[in-house]
Amino acid sequence: MIAGLWITETSAAMNFNVTFRIQTNKIPNAQRHIRRRTYRLWHAATRLRQTIGTRFPVTHHLLSSRTHDNLNGSAATRTPSLLRRKFSGISDKNSPEKFFTPTYRMRHSKFVHFRFVPPLRFIRAHTFIHQIPAELMTTEHQTKPRLKDFPRTYWVVIMFEFFERGSYYGMMSILSVYMTDILGFSKEGVGVIKSTIQPLLYFLPIFSGAIADRMGYRKTLMVAFALLGGGYFLTSQMTTYSAVFFSLIIMGIGAGTFKPVVTGSIAKITNERTSTLGFGIFYWTINLGAFLFPLILVPLLKSVAWHYVIIASAICTAAMLIPTVLLYKEPVAKRQEKESMGTAFRDIASKLYIVFTDWRFILFIFVYSWFWILYFQMFDSVLWYVKAFVDATPLNDFVNSILGIDWFFDVEHVTVINAGTIIALQLFISRIVSKTKALPTMITGIALGTIGMAILAINTNIWVFMIGITIFSIGEMTAHPKFISYLGLIAPPDKKATYMGFGFLYGAFGSLIGGVLGAFLYVRFIDNPMIAFVRSTIAERGLDITMPVDVTIEKAILVGQQIGLSKMDIASHAHPSELWLLFSTIGVACIIGLLAYQKFIGARASDASAQ
Repeated sequence: MIAGLWITETSAAMNFNVTFRIQTNKIPNAQRHIRRRTYRLWHAATRLRQTIGTRFPVTHHLLSSRTHDNLNGSAATRTPSLLRRKFSGISDKNSPEKFFTPTYRMRHSKFVHFRFVPPLRFIRAHTFIHQIPAELMTTEHQTKPRLKDFPRTYWVVIMFEFFERGSYYGMMSILSVYMTDILGFSKEGVGVIKSTIQPLLYFLPIFSGAIADRMGYRKTLMVAFALLGGGYFLTSQMTTYSAVFFSLIIMGIGAGTFKPVVTGSIAKITNERTSTLGFGIFYWTINLGAFLFPLILVPLLKSVAWHYVIIASAICTAAMLIPTVLLYKEPVAKRQEKESMGTAFRDIASKLYIVFTDWRFILFIFVYSWFWILYFQMFDSVLWYVKAFVDATPLNDFVNSILGIDWFFDVEHVTVINAGTIIALQLFISRIVSKTKALPTMITGIALGTIGMAILAINTNIWVFMIGITIFSIGEMTAHPKFISYLGLIAPPDKKATYMGFGFLYGAFGSLIGGVLGAFLYVRFIDNPMIAFVRSTIAERGLDITMPVDVTIEKAILVGQQIGLSKMDIASHAHPSELWLLFSTIGVACIIGLLAYQKFIGARASDASAQ
């Protein structure tokens, strides 16, 4: 006989509903055994009712290894002494653990499960169900978290994240074009700015997190929002290169200060049962902000003036100071003796030394960051390409015919496509790759991203462009979750926490290289050939027109139009297909590099089987 005691949530009063499915096989005394065992299980349930929520742990699966081996063929932990004492009077006096084995299982279901296992010659199958009211189960033992389980502070933090990320991606969706087309900066200069401010978001949290732990999360949030609001506002008002650069550095410091505080708050507010849902909502909020702000707010403000978008980012982030003061409650963590700031920074320095001197780890991060060089083109070279080459008329006509509005596709919608694809497909993709091996899944994702980038080389049609960006986004959401898994395989077993904390370096490397490299290649393949064509035309016609050596493409096009050249004629001399194919080779190099890494270096021997 195998008996299952299932304790579930119900609003019914305490009662026992016992259902038997029995095949006695004409065994003598079988009914007597059933009555005796059922009576004892009834007492077991009564005792369990008295102890549930206070005595049993949440995540253990406890079963005597002897019985577990008989049932499943694998080892398990032995029943602890607490359960043996609790149920010592229930088992058969001649075989105390052979006939009755209590099992506590509450991982992914609201059940406490007992197995009653007498010799199989007595009975084939038996099931009985016992229902317990929900009020008898504490919150800790309801394994499926609900939205109402999160405290107010959690939702305040989610609001912070939505407005901060929405403000950031709203500005970033137009910043590169704003600085070149409106402020007149060179693309190489913009690349230097982007390669400076974006790595701050990935590297600064190492230090700002240590400061927040000692200064307090609320005070750190106030500093972060003040820096964000001030940095955005100064950026919107400045017009010179150095002033804009300095203002964006202030914004980057604010964003780097904010990042560890919000993730730390969620980590402290949630527990083992609610952390998965809590961080899932958190990451979904990031993409929601990146989707809605560029889709709705940016086009409206940009139609008035481009710098209004940046002013809106300043208002949205500075306004978060109010809920920080009035609504945010400092998370309560386990009491620990705080180190001095000097000790904390010395500890950070020692970890940096450990990580950066481990060439295996740094090499893997560096190779993987090549894929993220492609990602960061979404905020630089891809935007310039859309502005100069992509004809969105078919998409505009399609949307306007359905919605009946005067809408048009512009550079900010590149971010909308990326974030919208992730929002729509992340759950589906996560289910597909949840049980796949880390490295093959990473390579599949990077291959998809590479294909998406190569699709841009086909032509400048808006539908082709959207397909390419969508496939790239699918590759991004496929590869990155498994990157975290593989990171654990190459980290030393005794230093996994330290190494996992530096996994973000892929973004630091990718953005550091991507900004400068993307601008350099774009100018070489797109701008310079068009400028050279205008110069050669002036020379051929013998015109008395001089263009400066460092002339921007915008000014060169104006000169070309003055001498009778159309914008299409000038653009025909650019090489956008070669540009995107060259970027695709970076993705191919990343795949080859990861395969070579796995073949010649690979994961630590202790974890190699998990690959």
